Amino acid sequence: MNAIKFYFVFLFLLPALLAGCGASERETPAEFTEFESIAQAGKRVELNLPLPEFAEATLSGGTFTSESFEGRLTLVNFWATWCGPCIIEIPELVALHDEWSDQPFEIVGVSMDPEGFEIVEAFATEFQISYPIILDEGDLADAFGGVYALPTTFLVDESGTIVYRFIGLFPFEEMREHMNELLERAEAS
Repeated sequence: MNAIKFYFVFLFLLPALLAGCGASERETPAEFTEFESIAQAGKRVELNLPLPEFAEATLSGGTFTSESFEGRLTLVNFWATWCGPCIIEIPELVALHDEWSDQPFEIVGVSMDPEGFEIVEAFATEFQISYPIILDEGDLADAFGGVYALPTTFLVDESGTIVYRFIGLFPFEEMREHMNELLERAEAS
């Protein structure tokens, strides 16, 4: 009898839970105002850690490795398709990637979706994600110094040093001047 009750509770509550976190409706920031204010309350944490060695398959069928960072300023964005704040910031990440496409700059999206590339591919198409996407089950997140909430973004400089960790929405405007300085340094190297 308990198994039957569990099944019905699961059957009726799961859709409600998913709808509440924005997984089925890719709504704009108006729906996630509360998440946005919480996420932006976080501060950047200075890390100065070496970049871990890795090689991961990308959504497009290639391989993204730690060597892909060499000489580039890189944002490594840990996210998931069910994460409301992630949905808010992805259009800004896409715009920044497109804007700086002729610079020594890269963004790599690290999906924490356990369902794999199948669910991520539909999301990436819908949001027109133009940067590489890889999957992680937690090992890469740990190697980067820890991902405690989504989204979490790491800023890696041209020498392969993980400079900062940002928990929550990435502060684009606050970081733009500093990132421009790091880009100039990357261009000079």
